[in-house]
Amino acid sequence: MVAKSKASQEKKYRRKMMAVVKYARRRMEPDAQRLIRQVGKNLRRARQNAGVTQRSLAKIAGLAQCQISRIENGYGGNLKIRTILVLEFALGIEPGSLLGELNERADAVSKSDEGGPDHTG
Repeated sequence: MVAKSKASQEKKYRRKMMAVVKYARRRMEPDAQRLIRQVGKNLRRARQNAGVTQRSLAKIAGLAQCQISRIENGYGGNLKIRTILVLEFALGIEPGSLLGELNERADAVSKSDEGGPDHTG
């Protein structure tokens, strides 16, 4: 009886957590969703340019093929910088290139900071 009750509680907890995850995904900031989709598009393009399948990229990067697929299709909601770097290294591309526009904006900001006035006092 106790085991059945515990299994029932775990099932309810999983259902509740799935609802929370779905809600969080719907409420995720539009910029974050756009960034995740852009990383996925850039990953697919880089992978295809390298002539590599999702399966072989996953093997090289030490990831699951389904993870590569989810990222490429814009479902990388828990995408980590480490994962992006591992994929870039596995594809032999410049670090930060999968970030695309965000990486270009960061470069522009750092270049404008270099040319700006000296604030060291």
